[in-house]
Amino acid sequence: MSAVVSSQTGSQVAIGTMRGKVYLVNRFTGALEHKYEPHDKKITQVHIREGQSIITSSNDGTIFIQSLKPEKQSKRINLKEEYEISCFCLIDPNSDLEFVIGFGKGDLMYYKESMNLLFQTSVTKKVIHKSESKEGSIISCVFFKKVIVWSTS
Repeated sequence: MSAVVSSQTGSQVAIGTMRGKVYLVNRFTGALEHKYEPHDKKITQVHIREGQSIITSSNDGTIFIQSLKPEKQSKRINLKEEYEISCFCLIDPNSDLEFVIGFGKGDLMYYKESMNLLFQTSVTKKVIHKSESKEGSIISCVFFKKVIVWSTS
């Protein structure tokens, strides 16, 4: 197993692999708690929302939200047709559905899903940075108090 990324919270560590697998491990005992196979390609980022979900992005062009609560369903956000995802950051730490997403070709996108009063899902996608200067892929991005910071290769 070749670990590429990990995220830690409380007693758990989530490890993403080059083959699209995610291992949820107890960081105190080393015991494997869960194994997920949410992606076809390398996992580029992992984030744990304590007791809520594990969010992963992959070079396969998807973000997968694995619910840690049995009553909630897991969700896949598919951007395969548009991009190879290299990283993401949450806008709202209490929501799994609002992101800034970094891509292999150097673009950044704002993505948000919301429900209206008729329980219909609406999706907002907006490219917020288009790489014209060939800076390379977005390696990481951070959102903090209305400021987005990113790094490129």
